[in-house]
Amino acid sequence: MQHETQTMNTRQIEIIRLLSIGKQREDIAALIGVNRVTVGRYITKAKNSVGCETDGGLVGHAFREGLIQ
Repeated sequence: MQHETQTMNTRQIEIIRLLSIGKQREDIAALIGVNRVTVGRYITKAKNSVGCETDGGLVGHAFREGLIQ
């Protein structure tokens, strides 16, 4: 199954970047002004859109695709 990287929105990419520097979901929620459950939903949607099963896989995908540095 082919997945489209461009289906990730700016907020999802921002959250992935924060994950990549070691931030926890609760920390991310506080930084961007949403609750932890919302952060989880953004992460789950991003993982589903690119076919990743783990947060680490999602971060790796984002690095490989040049979405984060």
